[in-house]
Amino acid sequence: MKANELMLAEAFRKEAVSGFEKYLPRIVDCLELLSEEEIWWRPNEASNSAGNLVLHLCGNVRQWIISGLGGEPDTRERDKEFAERGPISRRLLIGRLKKTVEEACQTISRFPAEALSREFDIQGYRASGLVAIAHV
Repeated sequence: MKANELMLAEAFRKEAVSGFEKYLPRIVDCLELLSEEEIWWRPNEASNSAGNLVLHLCGNVRQWIISGLGGEPDTRERDKEFAERGPISRRLLIGRLKKTVEEACQTISRFPAEALSREFDIQGYRASGLVAIAHV
């Protein structure tokens, strides 16, 4: 890669990690404002609870970045993210989210710049490393 391409790749990776680090505390703060019951509340059966959305976010980040780019096994069961009715405690949800984000940041930080343009098979799609990171 040319020097300017390497600089751009490094800037992209840093910005992706920065986004995770910026938004994680905001999500955690929102979860901490909710009671255990409110985390799993749904206005109707066709809607998702905040707890479901956290599980979905963890599943998506794990599948696209940690597994898709980092090579870890893909054990995602997407339907279960939305079928869950709780009670998974707020503490466990936050812990799962923090661990997922930490692993994703590590994966992105060590992801080779040259691999950003390489194609990966993730969730039945062909996507470049750059697209996979931007996807989440």
